[in-house]
Amino acid sequence: MISLPIYLQVYGYNIVRLKNNDSYILLNDLKYNNDLLESTAASSSDELISLLTIILSAIFMSGGVMQESSLNEYLKTFHIELGSRSPHPVFGNVDKLIHQDWARQCYLEIILDKMMDPPKREYKWGERAHLEFPKKWMLELVCKVYGDDIQPEMWTAQWKQVQDNP
Repeated sequence: MISLPIYLQVYGYNIVRLKNNDSYILLNDLKYNNDLLESTAASSSDELISLLTIILSAIFMSGGVMQESSLNEYLKTFHIELGSRSPHPVFGNVDKLIHQDWARQCYLEIILDKMMDPPKREYKWGERAHLEFPKKWMLELVCKVYGDDIQPEMWTAQWKQVQDNP
């Protein structure tokens, strides 16, 4: 029997060194399952994870890169406006959350194209998102949102990614 480190056994977290720099993160090593899809947000932490999941799923379904204007339009369908002067009643300052907190925590990689006038941003999954959010789980979530008749294999590009990188 393999002995796991005590912090992994007890808390479900692992310590991981990021490739891009000399930083370390605590990685949630608890595996996602369909029970998570059924649960409702019970705390502000759950609500933030829900918003992050919505954003990551949109980026994944957009081929891995999402333009700033597309993300803005997508979030508006959830009554979330980037650049709003007033804080969102549930998520607070969404701009700070996305562009500072989640970028710093390596959930999102944000690329600023300064060659554009005005400069535009592109959003990708950050290294931590790749480690904590299995793409298969994400694709299953999208299928569940669309309904029972939708299967992961129907999203050919995303299904190929899931098969290539389990």
